[in-house]
Amino acid sequence: MLLTTCLSLSPSTAPSSSASSPAIHVTWALAAGGRLGVGNDPRYNKTRCFEPFPFPDGTEGQKERIRQLAEALDAHRKRQQALHPDLTLTGMYNVLEKLRENQPPSVPPGQGGRVGFAPSPDKGRAGEGLRLAEALTAKEKTIHEQGLVSILKQLHDELDAAVAEAYGWPVDLADEALLEKLV
Repeated sequence: MLLTTCLSLSPSTAPSSSASSPAIHVTWALAAGGRLGVGNDPRYNKTRCFEPFPFPDGTEGQKERIRQLAEALDAHRKRQQALHPDLTLTGMYNVLEKLRENQPPSVPPGQGGRVGFAPSPDKGRAGEGLRLAEALTAKEKTIHEQGLVSILKQLHDELDAAVAEAYGWPVDLADEALLEKLV
């Protein structure tokens, strides 16, 4: 739910749209936000998670690249939901997270990607389909196909790499190092 809340921010909401980059902003929100309910679930609070968030002070070129990627991400999600009315953000992001769980937890040097996550080592090869088939249920495979979740992942990886670059940080920072740099 926290991820979906963060993702509901429009690309124009943040000065540089880095709140559209879950890898950095969700790490921040999990540390700064509150908890609620029996399961102690994370809760996104605008005054604690968004307003004090230290947005990067990148160059105009970096900010434009982030805006373009955030808009492409937003357009992709809206387009796929328009084509498939039963498709939800929560469904797409649950499948995305399941795919990420099956990845090595680091980014190889020179291969940008989401902070803390590596691009699929078998991207574009037959092995990726086999790994995907093993990881997803039939319902999740349908969501993956309708939501074009691999494209969603690629857009997030590119956006996260662009945001990390705007901060002047490597893309493979551990959560603890990320939080130290943000505060």
